[in-house]
Amino acid sequence: MLKRFAACLFTASIAWAEVADAIVEQTSAHHYHVAFTLGPADAPVSIFASHSPDQLENAEPVQITTNVSSDLHLRGWTNRAYFHIKTADGKIRVVSIRRLPLEGQNNFRDLGGYRTADGKYVRWGRLYRSGQLANLTDRDYEYLNPLGIRLVCDFRSDDERRRQTTHWPGDAPEFLSTPIGMDDNGRNSRVEELRRLLNDRAGPDQMRSFMRSVYPDMPFTGAAQFQRILGRLLSAEGASMVHCSAGKDRTGVFSALLLLILGVPRETVIEDYLLTNRYVLADGVGTARVYQKLLALDHPPEMEALKPVITVDRSYLESAFASIEKHYGTFDEYRRRKLHFSDADVEKLRTRYLEP
Repeated sequence: MLKRFAACLFTASIAWAEVADAIVEQTSAHHYHVAFTLGPADAPVSIFASHSPDQLENAEPVQITTNVSSDLHLRGWTNRAYFHIKTADGKIRVVSIRRLPLEGQNNFRDLGGYRTADGKYVRWGRLYRSGQLANLTDRDYEYLNPLGIRLVCDFRSDDERRRQTTHWPGDAPEFLSTPIGMDDNGRNSRVEELRRLLNDRAGPDQMRSFMRSVYPDMPFTGAAQFQRILGRLLSAEGASMVHCSAGKDRTGVFSALLLLILGVPRETVIEDYLLTNRYVLADGVGTARVYQKLLALDHPPEMEALKPVITVDRSYLESAFASIEKHYGTFDEYRRRKLHFSDADVEKLRTRYLEP
């Protein structure tokens, strides 16, 4: 009787086991570290590896464990891996790496896996964000092509695209040019101002002030382009991505708006925005040379002045949110009246890009 009672308790405990806060880091070519929280604790889970976020390809799990932190070895895998963490009652939580391991772009990220306010999750492998793609290598494209990216939305001006041209080989996706802040000469006035400040050797305080002046206007100067992309995402086939030059300001604001529309809480949205600081900070001399080429500067900029430009700050994005609320009261009113994205559109978007 006691054994039967204990067995019933165990069965009841695993019946509502839930995997949450799952993250995965790729530690080497074929090694991954997976961590998550589990309720109740010590419930067994099976971890499967798949090339697809939508289905299991292998009947055998990579590991069966009660640990919430595991090191996994996928011998021979070269393409992207998605991990399906399955509880004893059959529920599955999918997780993958956030930043893709590319040689020519260190800020190419998946927007999947974030939990919405109503308990759903943004689908992995459907929405990406990045900086410019001009430096991607042949090996990078070998990694990217199986991901099924069929739409690339580019926020850069004509001048930026000429200086950093994308050369996507083979069966290239659709490229949608959505430049923000263009003048009559096809140039972005803010990029031109940034170039002038750095060429004039402006100090870090000036650069920080410049960055804080950019964000409040972006939800409005970019509204037509944001609206166009949102409309395309309602019917886009395969995966889609957005990018600008650095992949942090124009791309950062749009990604934040997209996640908010999908129902991701604001604090999580800000955390995603701030990940840029983790991924783009690199060797000072190398970074300065990259920006010299990116902005066609007369000389490599001083790192002290460049740092407010190459990093992101919570106050930057919050100033964009504050500007939206100042003009429209709430984000939803801005979404309806400025982006012309209806409540029905929101439901269609969530149906397409959220998993239960």
